[in-house]
Amino acid sequence: MAERKNHTAKKDNDFIKAEIGYRTGVQLVGLVSQEIYSRFSAMLTANSIILGIIGLVYTSTIVIIVKTFILFTLSIIGLIFCGIWFSFNEHGIHYQKKFRKEVTRLEEKYFNDTFKLMIETKKEDSKEEQSNDINDKKISSYEKLSNYLIDIFLILYSGIIIILLILTFMPILGF
Repeated sequence: MAERKNHTAKKDNDFIKAEIGYRTGVQLVGLVSQEIYSRFSAMLTANSIILGIIGLVYTSTIVIIVKTFILFTLSIIGLIFCGIWFSFNEHGIHYQKKFRKEVTRLEEKYFNDTFKLMIETKKEDSKEEQSNDINDKKISSYEKLSNYLIDIFLILYSGIIIILLILTFMPILGF
């Protein structure tokens, strides 16, 4: 009888630990999601401001040498921001997936009969995700959009730098 009581107490203790872990995990998933979108908004705004300033400088009547230097510097800063943005995304998405996986495991093991928040979300995400041929990992629509925007900014900044280099070195090369 005492052995059965200990077994039941251990089961209750495991359930309480699972409940605490589940609640913590769900909160972490929410927190990481908020961080991802906050970083996304901040980096999109920062890159848009840089491009706006580039446009203002380009149309200004500043001496060409100063204008070229400012445009080149802003483009380099923009490229650095793109790298930071990509790093932020990868970091956030990695931890979000990690926390979701653990929460889903707890939900499937302990709470499957009461609610299926993460299990249902996982099913919806599976429908939304597409396979990436390069390394066969799943990419969500958010991740895809974010990567496209980063690529667009990278192309814009790289294009500006290339044009500036061509315009700077054409006279030197005799063109």
